[in-house]
Amino acid sequence: MSNPYAPPDPSRPKPDPDRHSARPPGLPSAARIGTDRRAEPPRPAPTPEQLIEISRSVMFFGLLLLAAVLTSGLPIPWQVAAPVFAAGAIVVGLRTLGRIRRAGVRGMISVFLTGGMVLSALMLFSSVTLLSLWPAQVERQQCLDSALTIAAQDRCEQQFSEAVAERYGTDG
Repeated sequence: MSNPYAPPDPSRPKPDPDRHSARPPGLPSAARIGTDRRAEPPRPAPTPEQLIEISRSVMFFGLLLLAAVLTSGLPIPWQVAAPVFAAGAIVVGLRTLGRIRRAGVRGMISVFLTGGMVLSALMLFSSVTLLSLWPAQVERQQCLDSALTIAAQDRCEQQFSEAVAERYGTDG
């Protein structure tokens, strides 16, 4: 009987790890899983110039979105700028997403940018809808400018609601 605590015999052949496993033959061993040579090579890290360009684009996108939000609450002649800023934000956002994808930047930046683009699309839709009610909006603003009491403001809002219902044929 041999000594179980003795070092292994160097002349003895090494055992095959796949021979005693429960895997069917031909499957890779656990040590070789994930080392597929056919996988695409990793992308190089983005250069600092690319990151600066992307961050400037993201900042410009944010400024356009902020401008769309702020101009949507202004009186009627200035509300015309809101859909322009929102459309510009969508264009800049799409271009920035393309830059992010080409540079191989990973992280939450593309998720936040996509969310901002959805918000820009909603801003564009709502501001265009409000501009389609230009005459009713002008009457509402003139009425609210002369309204001194809450009851007068409520009447202005009621007249605006009736004008919207008449324009779009709703019963609201």
